[in-house]
Amino acid sequence: MELLKAKLYQETAVYRIPFSLEIVESYPLPTPCTVNGMIHSLLGADSLIPGLSFSIQGSHNGIMEDYQWYKKIAPAAGGTYSETKRPMVVNVLNGVTLTVHIASKDRSLLDKILKVLDCPPYYPFLGRAEDLVEIVSAGFVQVNDPEIEEEYGQPAFVPKQMADSLGISGTLHRLPLTYSYRGVLQQGKKKASPSVIREFEWGDYFYIERPNIEEARIDEEGDPVWLEL
Repeated sequence: MELLKAKLYQETAVYRIPFSLEIVESYPLPTPCTVNGMIHSLLGADSLIPGLSFSIQGSHNGIMEDYQWYKKIAPAAGGTYSETKRPMVVNVLNGVTLTVHIASKDRSLLDKILKVLDCPPYYPFLGRAEDLVEIVSAGFVQVNDPEIEEEYGQPAFVPKQMADSLGISGTLHRLPLTYSYRGVLQQGKKKASPSVIREFEWGDYFYIERPNIEEARIDEEGDPVWLEL
Protein backbone atom coordinates (compact mmCIF):
# COMPACT_ATOMS: atom_id res chain seq x y z
CA MET A 1 0.00 0.00 0.00
CA GLU A 2 1.17 3.53 -0.77
CA LEU A 3 0.86 6.34 1.79
CA LEU A 4 1.73 10.01 1.79
CA LYS A 5 4.56 10.77 4.22
CA ALA A 6 5.70 14.14 5.56
CA LYS A 7 8.66 14.94 7.78
CA LEU A 8 8.14 18.16 9.74
CA TYR A 9 10.16 20.35 12.09
CA GLN A 10 8.98 22.96 14.59
CA GLU A 11 11.24 25.15 16.66
CA THR A 12 8.45 25.49 19.25
CA ALA A 13 5.04 23.85 19.58
CA VAL A 14 2.07 23.65 21.95
CA TYR A 15 -0.52 20.94 21.28
CA ARG A 16 -2.86 22.09 24.01
CA ILE A 17 -4.60 19.54 26.22
CA PRO A 18 -8.16 20.94 26.26
CA PHE A 19 -8.67 20.13 29.95
CA SER A 20 -5.63 22.11 31.13
CA LEU A 21 -6.73 25.45 32.62
CA GLU A 22 -4.46 27.11 35.17
CA ILE A 23 -1.36 25.84 33.36
CA VAL A 24 -1.53 25.23 29.61
CA GLU A 25 -0.17 21.72 29.11
CA SER A 26 0.76 20.14 25.79
CA TYR A 27 0.40 16.65 24.40
CA PRO A 28 3.81 15.20 23.49
CA LEU A 29 2.70 14.94 19.85
CA PRO A 30 0.01 16.67 17.78
CA THR A 31 -3.36 14.95 17.90
CA PRO A 32 -5.06 13.57 14.77
CA CYS A 33 -7.49 16.52 14.96
CA THR A 34 -4.60 19.03 15.00
CA VAL A 35 -2.91 17.45 11.96
CA ASN A 36 -6.26 17.10 10.19
CA GLY A 37 -6.97 20.78 10.84
CA MET A 38 -3.66 21.84 9.30
CA ILE A 39 -4.35 19.73 6.19
CA HIS A 40 -7.88 21.13 5.83
CA SER A 41 -6.59 24.68 6.22
CA LEU A 42 -3.86 24.22 3.60
CA LEU A 43 -6.44 22.79 1.19
CA GLY A 44 -8.84 25.66 1.89
CA ALA A 45 -11.58 23.16 2.77
CA ASP A 46 -14.82 24.61 4.18
CA SER A 47 -16.25 21.26 5.31
CA LEU A 48 -14.95 17.99 6.71
CA ILE A 49 -13.09 15.80 4.23
CA PRO A 50 -13.99 12.20 5.12
CA GLY A 51 -11.71 9.20 5.07
CA LEU A 52 -8.38 10.70 6.17
CA SER A 53 -6.33 8.86 8.79
CA PHE A 54 -2.92 9.55 10.25
CA SER A 55 0.08 7.84 11.82
CA ILE A 56 1.81 10.39 14.06
CA GLN A 57 5.23 9.95 15.64
CA GLY A 58 8.14 12.14 16.64
CA SER A 59 10.13 13.61 19.50
CA HIS A 60 11.20 16.91 21.04
CA ASN A 61 14.41 18.17 22.65
CA GLY A 62 12.83 19.54 25.81
CA ILE A 63 10.05 21.57 27.45
CA MET A 64 10.24 25.16 28.62
CA GLU A 65 7.80 27.34 30.56
CA ASP A 66 6.52 30.47 28.85
CA TYR A 67 4.24 33.19 30.20
CA GLN A 68 1.44 34.65 28.10
CA TRP A 69 -1.42 37.02 28.73
CA TYR A 70 -4.80 35.37 28.36
CA LYS A 71 -7.86 37.55 27.84
CA LYS A 72 -11.44 36.70 28.80
CA ILE A 73 -14.19 38.74 27.17
CA ALA A 74 -17.71 38.62 28.60
CA PRO A 75 -20.97 40.48 27.80
CA ALA A 76 -21.61 43.52 30.00
CA ALA A 77 -24.47 45.97 30.54
CA GLY A 78 -25.57 48.19 27.67
CA GLY A 79 -24.53 45.75 24.99
CA THR A 80 -20.85 46.24 25.74
CA TYR A 81 -18.17 43.76 26.73
CA SER A 82 -15.87 43.52 29.71
CA GLU A 83 -12.33 42.27 29.44
CA THR A 84 -10.14 40.66 32.08
CA LYS A 85 -6.66 39.35 31.54
CA ARG A 86 -4.13 37.40 33.55
CA PRO A 87 -0.79 35.72 32.96
CA MET A 88 -0.75 31.96 32.42
CA VAL A 89 2.07 29.45 32.35
CA VAL A 90 2.38 27.63 29.01
CA ASN A 91 4.43 24.46 28.59
CA VAL A 92 6.18 24.76 25.22
CA LEU A 93 7.89 21.89 23.39
CA ASN A 94 11.23 22.75 21.81
CA GLY A 95 12.93 21.27 18.73
CA VAL A 96 10.01 19.09 17.58
CA THR A 97 10.61 16.58 14.78
CA LEU A 98 7.58 14.77 13.38
CA THR A 99 6.93 11.95 10.94
CA VAL A 100 3.34 11.87 9.70
CA HIS A 101 1.83 9.26 7.38
CA ILE A 102 -1.46 10.19 5.72
CA ALA A 103 -3.82 7.53 4.39
CA SER A 104 -6.89 7.83 2.19
CA LYS A 105 -8.64 5.62 -0.35
CA ASP A 106 -8.87 8.68 -2.61
CA ARG A 107 -5.51 8.92 -4.39
CA SER A 108 -6.45 12.24 -6.01
CA LEU A 109 -6.96 13.74 -2.53
CA LEU A 110 -3.49 12.60 -1.46
CA ASP A 111 -2.09 14.16 -4.65
CA LYS A 112 -3.73 17.48 -3.69
CA ILE A 113 -2.31 17.27 -0.17
CA LEU A 114 1.17 16.59 -1.55
CA LYS A 115 0.84 19.62 -3.83
CA VAL A 116 -0.01 22.00 -0.96
CA LEU A 117 2.76 20.52 1.19
CA ASP A 118 5.26 21.12 -1.62
CA CYS A 119 3.96 24.66 -2.22
CA PRO A 120 1.86 25.86 0.76
CA PRO A 121 -0.50 28.82 0.18
CA TYR A 122 0.86 30.42 3.39
CA TYR A 123 3.51 29.59 5.96
CA PRO A 124 1.99 26.55 7.70
CA PHE A 125 1.64 26.15 11.44
CA LEU A 126 0.67 23.28 13.71
CA GLY A 127 -0.87 23.93 17.12
CA ARG A 128 -0.69 27.66 17.87
CA ALA A 129 -0.58 30.15 15.01
CA GLU A 130 2.92 31.20 16.08
CA ASP A 131 4.26 27.62 15.96
CA LEU A 132 5.40 27.55 12.34
CA VAL A 133 6.18 24.30 10.54
CA GLU A 134 9.12 23.55 8.29
CA ILE A 135 8.10 20.87 5.79
CA VAL A 136 11.40 19.00 5.54
CA SER A 137 10.17 16.49 2.97
CA ALA A 138 6.94 15.08 1.57
CA GLY A 139 6.24 12.25 -0.85
CA PHE A 140 4.68 8.86 -1.39
CA VAL A 141 6.12 5.72 0.20
CA GLN A 142 5.35 2.03 -0.03
CA VAL A 143 4.44 0.18 3.16
CA ASN A 144 5.92 -3.28 3.79
CA ASP A 145 6.09 -5.92 6.48
CA PRO A 146 8.95 -5.34 8.96
CA GLU A 147 12.19 -7.17 8.27
CA ILE A 148 14.22 -5.74 11.17
CA GLU A 149 14.64 -7.44 14.53
CA GLU A 150 14.75 -5.65 17.87
CA GLU A 151 14.65 -2.15 16.39
CA TYR A 152 12.84 0.70 18.12
CA GLY A 153 11.11 3.64 16.51
CA GLN A 154 10.23 7.16 17.60
CA PRO A 155 7.67 7.92 20.30
CA ALA A 156 4.24 7.51 18.72
CA PHE A 157 0.50 7.67 19.20
CA VAL A 158 -0.79 4.14 18.58
CA PRO A 159 -4.56 3.44 18.28
CA LYS A 160 -5.65 1.45 21.34
CA GLN A 161 -7.30 -1.29 19.26
CA MET A 162 -4.09 -1.77 17.30
CA ALA A 163 -1.96 -1.68 20.46
CA ASP A 164 -4.21 -4.25 22.15
CA SER A 165 -3.93 -6.60 19.17
CA LEU A 166 -0.12 -6.30 19.31
CA GLY A 167 0.06 -6.70 23.09
CA ILE A 168 1.75 -3.32 23.68
CA SER A 169 0.76 -0.46 25.95
CA GLY A 170 1.82 2.97 27.13
CA THR A 171 0.13 6.08 28.48
CA LEU A 172 -3.53 6.06 27.48
CA HIS A 173 -4.94 9.27 25.98
CA ARG A 174 -8.40 10.07 24.64
CA LEU A 175 -7.54 12.27 21.65
CA PRO A 176 -9.76 14.48 19.50
CA LEU A 177 -10.10 13.18 15.94
CA THR A 178 -12.48 15.63 14.25
CA TYR A 179 -15.09 18.13 15.33
CA SER A 180 -18.30 19.72 14.10
CA TYR A 181 -20.20 22.85 15.12
CA ARG A 182 -23.60 22.78 16.87
CA GLY A 183 -25.90 25.57 17.99
CA VAL A 184 -27.11 25.47 21.62
CA LEU A 185 -29.95 27.63 22.94
CA GLN A 186 -28.99 29.77 25.92
CA GLN A 187 -31.02 28.92 29.03
CA GLY A 188 -33.58 31.55 29.94
CA LYS A 189 -32.92 33.52 26.75
CA LYS A 190 -35.43 32.25 24.21
CA LYS A 191 -34.92 35.18 21.83
CA ALA A 192 -31.14 35.16 22.06
CA SER A 193 -29.06 33.72 19.27
CA PRO A 194 -27.88 30.19 20.04
CA SER A 195 -24.32 29.72 21.20
CA VAL A 196 -22.12 27.76 18.84
CA ILE A 197 -20.05 24.98 20.35
CA ARG A 198 -17.63 22.45 18.94
CA GLU A 199 -18.50 18.79 19.32
CA PHE A 200 -15.49 16.48 19.13
CA GLU A 201 -15.20 12.89 18.01
CA TRP A 202 -12.72 11.12 20.28
CA GLY A 203 -10.46 8.09 19.94
CA ASP A 204 -8.33 6.13 22.41
CA TYR A 205 -4.58 6.08 21.76
CA PHE A 206 -1.53 4.88 23.66
CA TYR A 207 1.48 7.18 23.73
CA ILE A 208 4.40 4.76 23.47
CA GLU A 209 7.91 6.12 24.00
CA ARG A 210 9.88 3.16 22.57
CA PRO A 211 7.65 1.24 20.17
CA ASN A 212 9.23 -1.87 18.72
CA ILE A 213 9.28 -1.73 14.92
CA GLU A 214 8.71 -5.49 14.85
CA GLU A 215 5.17 -4.75 15.99
CA ALA A 216 4.20 -2.56 13.02
CA ARG A 217 4.44 -2.32 9.28
CA ILE A 218 7.27 -0.13 8.04
CA ASP A 219 7.63 2.14 5.03
CA GLU A 220 10.39 1.81 2.45
CA GLU A 221 12.53 4.27 4.45
CA GLY A 222 12.38 2.15 7.60
CA ASP A 223 9.85 4.20 9.60
CA PRO A 224 6.98 2.34 11.30
CA VAL A 225 3.39 3.07 10.32
CA TRP A 226 0.90 3.02 13.20
CA LEU A 227 -2.25 2.60 11.15
CA GLU A 228 -4.69 -0.21 10.54
CA LEU A 229 -4.15 -0.80 6.81
